[in-house]
Amino acid sequence: LSHAWLFDCWGRLSCRRTKQAYGAKLSSGSTLGVLYLPRRGALYFFADGQCMGPAVTGLDSAGLPLYPLLHLPCYPGEELRLGSPAVAFPTSSPCLLDRAWTRQPHADDRKIIVESYEGVADHRIAGLDPDTTKVWQLKEALAKELRAEVSAASGRVHYNPHQMVLTAEGQELDDDALLSQHGIRFLPNETHFPSIMLSLPH
Repeated sequence: LSHAWLFDCWGRLSCRRTKQAYGAKLSSGSTLGVLYLPRRGALYFFADGQCMGPAVTGLDSAGLPLYPLLHLPCYPGEELRLGSPAVAFPTSSPCLLDRAWTRQPHADDRKIIVESYEGVADHRIAGLDPDTTKVWQLKEALAKELRAEVSAASGRVHYNPHQMVLTAEGQELDDDALLSQHGIRFLPNETHFPSIMLSLPH
């Protein structure tokens, strides 16, 4: 699917093996919009009615079908609502599409985002530099957060770093390697590539 473009709401855009920084992280309560203009051959994403700029240009409307995809962050207890937006999107005002957009600071800027295969929640770990942090240190930080979450919910402790498997782009991360040695780095919009996945084998 060469025309399938995924915006993950963490400020990352990807198509097959093409990955780039785009837009910004979205917060709880955000309204997300998607617009495709065939005459421009351009795909746009909106955050609360503001265009974040062209995500992709040069698309051929006569070629393959276009599949804009969204990967929404997992926030426990939240709901996803589909329908007409409460804010207007400038489909009839092309000049608004070209207006300069400024990314606003976000509470999760420069945090290591770890997504879970269990789908319970995404974990956000602050204060870790990929150039100086080893994978094992990230696991320890995750274990501390998980123990706190589980203890608060049930009074029981289930997880420790030895149980964790972290992967990036399908490859398991080596405990003794720096995060940067696996290509993990922060981008200009304060998010990081590649995404990190957590699994907890039973």
